[in-house]
Amino acid sequence: MELEQTSLFKEVREALSKSELHGMTHPSSETLLSVARAIAGGGTEVDELLVLAFPEGVSVTIKFFDCLRFVERRLGFSEAAHTLTEELGAHALERLTELERLEVLRYLPDKENKDLFGSLRVLPALIERIKFPAEFLLPWFLEVRIRIGNDLAQADYWRSLKVWALKHRMIGVSEFFEKA
Repeated sequence: MELEQTSLFKEVREALSKSELHGMTHPSSETLLSVARAIAGGGTEVDELLVLAFPEGVSVTIKFFDCLRFVERRLGFSEAAHTLTEELGAHALERLTELERLEVLRYLPDKENKDLFGSLRVLPALIERIKFPAEFLLPWFLEVRIRIGNDLAQADYWRSLKVWALKHRMIGVSEFFEKA
């Protein structure tokens, strides 16, 4: 691995390791995007970032989304931080079995999830990267839609549905709209 990439990962590791947010400086957008590209390309230092993002291991509970919100908070609320958070989330999910991935998604619309809209932020990237069975996603998207309630302007939900329909070419999408 190049020395420059190693130093970029070091900067992100340091940001994720900070115990206090007060007075913290965030990695630059260029750094965050470079690390996100390295993760997407199978960068070797991603395991260290996963340990920092998921200190108790990749959880198949609501903690999965809590950990990703923690990552974004530590990296700064920017599009670059969001992109890196999405890559870490997708990489973490890819390491789970299919049953574990479905379990993670089951928690998203759960009442235990006190930050549904925050959790939805990473959903389009997860749906794009990982193929979930239509038999699971159709009722699940309806369940999320019910949990969203009257806030139908929730863009991340609609982006996720669009990504799923376009990327995975599911026949059952019309069935979804009939039930929604």
